[in-house]
Amino acid sequence: MKENQKRNPKKYYRYGIIIVIILLLIGTSATLVIKHYQSSQITPLVQVSSSVITKITAILAAPSPRIVTSIPILYYHSVAIEPGNPLRMPPKQFEEQMKYLAGQGYEVLSENQFYEGFSNKIKLLDKSVVITFDDGYDDNFTNAFPIMQKYQFVGTVFIPSSYINGPGYLTSDQLEKLQAAGWTIGGHSQNHTNLEKVSTTVAAQEIITANRTLKKLLGHPVTNFAYPYGGYSPDVANLVHKYGCRTAYTTQKGWAKVGGDPLSLPRVYCYANMGIQEFARRLTYFDY
Repeated sequence: MKENQKRNPKKYYRYGIIIVIILLLIGTSATLVIKHYQSSQITPLVQVSSSVITKITAILAAPSPRIVTSIPILYYHSVAIEPGNPLRMPPKQFEEQMKYLAGQGYEVLSENQFYEGFSNKIKLLDKSVVITFDDGYDDNFTNAFPIMQKYQFVGTVFIPSSYINGPGYLTSDQLEKLQAAGWTIGGHSQNHTNLEKVSTTVAAQEIITANRTLKKLLGHPVTNFAYPYGGYSPDVANLVHKYGCRTAYTTQKGWAKVGGDPLSLPRVYCYANMGIQEFARRLTYFDY
């Protein structure tokens, strides 16, 4: 055999390395590759099957997830039918919005996931979103919960502690079941009091009592809060933080910016008959 017809071990070694990388990209065990290489069974790169090449092409062509610096936090109230009341989102409209999120590839974050991203412990990827509910209506459990379970979404409910077990509001048992399903339960004062319009003493008592009640019910301290009526001020925020909350949500318009003030988080208001186009717009533009 002529010298130039002999196998070039260096060339086949390079083939082996290339194929190892390819197989790792498509999830194939590198152990098998090494085994085949040692037994001189490696197939030259030009003979790689068309299906493998198709997979590699798809991987290389797929856009990388984009890291974002702000995300929308949606907020709802009631998911029920009451003509003329924008706070009550009809279940059919609510499901249309959840279906849109799922169909467009949105990832609904839990409170903990959001906080880790917000504080830069993890990266928030494009199409991340948070879903919150204010006031603790019982239809959050009977209507919103099963719809969100269908799409494997979780949410956060902010409920005034004195409303628990009251007519039209979530029961202790429902709150416990939501928490067991991965939802977060947050504070909303004791009596749904606008904390910006009362004395510091009253505001502090509202927060302390609410957090104590929820801690007893849920088995752990409450670390997030939503200002009733959007009654936010720096003084109120300081009280909320003093009594154990790491995040607090306003009714201010906009998206939450990573590294911003965790005690004055803006949100995206969702209301009855807003339409799917308006819903999509608010998910697209941070200054909608």
